Amino acid sequence: MQKQLYKLIFLCVTFFMLPNFSKAATYYVSPTGEASWPVCTNINVPCSAQAGMSNAVAGDVVYFLDGIYSVIQNDPDYKIPALHPTNSGTAGNPIIFKSLNQHGANIHGIGATAEAYVSTVLGSYHKNYITWDGFLITARNQADTVDIMVTLRVEADYCVIKNCEFVGGTHSQGGANNNAAISMNNASYLTIENNEIHEYKETSNNYNNNCINGYDSHHIVIKNNEIYECTNGIHFKDNIDDSLIQDNYLHDNYVAFLNTNDNLDGACERNTLINNVIAGSKYMAMSVWDNINSAEYDERADDLIFSNNTFYGNPNTNDQAIGMDTTFAGHRPKFYNNIITGFNKSLGMSGADKEIAEADHNQWGTSMLINLHIYESNETTYNSIASWQGSDELEGNLSPGVGDLMSDPGFVNVSGNFSLLTDFALASNSFCRAAGREGLDMGADISSVGVFSSSTDLIAPSSPNGLSVM
Repeated sequence: MQKQLYKLIFLCVTFFMLPNFSKAATYYVSPTGEASWPVCTNINVPCSAQAGMSNAVAGDVVYFLDGIYSVIQNDPDYKIPALHPTNSGTAGNPIIFKSLNQHGANIHGIGATAEAYVSTVLGSYHKNYITWDGFLITARNQADTVDIMVTLRVEADYCVIKNCEFVGGTHSQGGANNNAAISMNNASYLTIENNEIHEYKETSNNYNNNCINGYDSHHIVIKNNEIYECTNGIHFKDNIDDSLIQDNYLHDNYVAFLNTNDNLDGACERNTLINNVIAGSKYMAMSVWDNINSAEYDERADDLIFSNNTFYGNPNTNDQAIGMDTTFAGHRPKFYNNIITGFNKSLGMSGADKEIAEADHNQWGTSMLINLHIYESNETTYNSIASWQGSDELEGNLSPGVGDLMSDPGFVNVSGNFSLLTDFALASNSFCRAAGREGLDMGADISSVGVFSSSTDLIAPSSPNGLSVM
């Protein structure tokens, strides 16, 4: 009898301790849905989007039927989006909010006033393990006269944003609000994958207007996105560490990647940019600098790795490929296996010290201009492979440029004007083939770059996947 009692107690305890996925279900919402939550497991009887936000629990999948979901962010706290979940998912059992047909569900923000130029419509506020999948995300001002910037804001961990399209707008209101399509703050282990983000512009190109913007977040993966026609593509503004930017196509932006440090309490360190195509930046492809300019806080934006990227510019419109302020930031960068071509300046770095950790097996195009120690008494310019390789510009007075090339990279350029991603494939006779470290090709492998038509269901990793550096 006693054994049977113990067995009964064990079974009861086990039942109540079952993980949430045992209760998980699939639900449907629509712009006009009115059903109660328990009923909307039937696709023909959907409930409202807000009901989905309020009731979904770990393991649930909430499908958004096609249509326009008009939302307005009225909360006085701008951090709290109009649509945000009440509950968290769990490891292995996220809450998934998904457009039934990719981009068929249009989350449409409305400005809070006729003058509003940004609307925070989606996101997660202190609720972890949330996935947003396949939405079209747009916004208009309250008067419905112009497109405005729309934001998905994440202040939570282990979230995923994938397969979405973000359509922005142009404004002339500066950058006091740090506008962005995707804004992350205290959002570690966030995955941003397979999204298209475009037309996020401020007319004077204020640097606080971005497609992806972040503070105080770690282990971020930004992968296989296409970002174009924006003021800034990706902006690591403060304290973004141990993160990966890989396989993205960033083109026709004012600046593609910006790394600034605006606060005294954090730095951006140990971030990697690998296998990206960055083309047609109006001002600079990549800019790394410190907005504090204080020797007391000089360990910032350090240990960046740039590997197997293709940087393509036009001397008529592009100032430079990579600019780094190494006086107070950007120490010990590593550059290898990149193609950097078509810029007025290939690489510019300020600061008197020799800060480059590694620089080898890069293709500099038919003309190179490396300008180091800008504004210092030892400012030096290198415009040939021989002079670069003959210098001692690496840390420890070592020489850079092993395996470097200075020639036409040999792109296929099918369009004739480098307007397509496929233009940046290497021709069969390109000098960049097998010319990188360990016999790898220089530049990006475009077969892995950009947005793909479909993406498998993602669960946020415990650490960045696909990190492949030497």
